[in-house]
Amino acid sequence: STESRWAVVKKTTRSFNDSILWGHMNPDLFALSSVTGCPLYYTPGKYWPTEVAEAYFGDKTIFGMLRDPFERLVALFRGNFAEYGGSYPEFFATCDVNGAVRQMMTNYLAGDTYSVGCTFVPQSEYFDA
Repeated sequence: STESRWAVVKKTTRSFNDSILWGHMNPDLFALSSVTGCPLYYTPGKYWPTEVAEAYFGDKTIFGMLRDPFERLVALFRGNFAEYGGSYPEFFATCDVNGAVRQMMTNYLAGDTYSVGCTFVPQSEYFDA
């Protein structure tokens, strides 16, 4: 539950009382998005429930960095993590990066927009309000 996660966070971050807990560290963001089906920490903020977005972002300036899309896909392939970015053993065994990236894009273009933990959502989606 969110309450039990907060209890663990508060216990383990006692010496960091003024810390801001981003992403995975914030128990409020473990809820699943009704739009994407992914945890909120992987979901673009524009799809968050209003009350969660207001509590998390408040009057802070939202910022981010865009990565080269191809380099990002190559990094996901190299990570070979099934729950984030996917696992492509048929390509990994022979280090066929191009085949894996082609498969990732084929899946995405076929409508697999929010698969594998929202990994393939275009990064620009996170900058919309």
